[in-house]
Amino acid sequence: MGTGITSILLYNFPYQAEWLRTIGTIIFVLNIVIFALLATGNLIRYIRYKGVFTSTLTHPVAGLFWGTLPMGLATIIVSRASIASLIEQNMIAYVCVPIWGERWARLALGLWWIDAILSVMVNLGMVFAM
Repeated sequence: MGTGITSILLYNFPYQAEWLRTIGTIIFVLNIVIFALLATGNLIRYIRYKGVFTSTLTHPVAGLFWGTLPMGLATIIVSRASIASLIEQNMIAYVCVPIWGERWARLALGLWWIDAILSVMVNLGMVFAM
């Protein structure tokens, strides 16, 4: 989450310097790599060791960290929490759309909906699990 907000801040810094945007883009790519590695590692852990998922879910302390998944994904896709200006205020739209086209804006919107649904599920699910 820290690398995500760092990339957003550097890319949108009020002092318009190209080197800041370049560093922001590099940190954005690093954020995606770190998020993918950690999410994959967790998924492999849950598949490999049976019972870890339910024990983590019902643990009074470890279960509270389920919210880090949607928060980490949000730093990749959304730079400001504004639904009305979602396409304009999106890190994927800032970096990927100018290079690879409009399909990335649709991908960012789809990822935002997945993140919103995941956030609600974690939020309500942890209330009932605890």
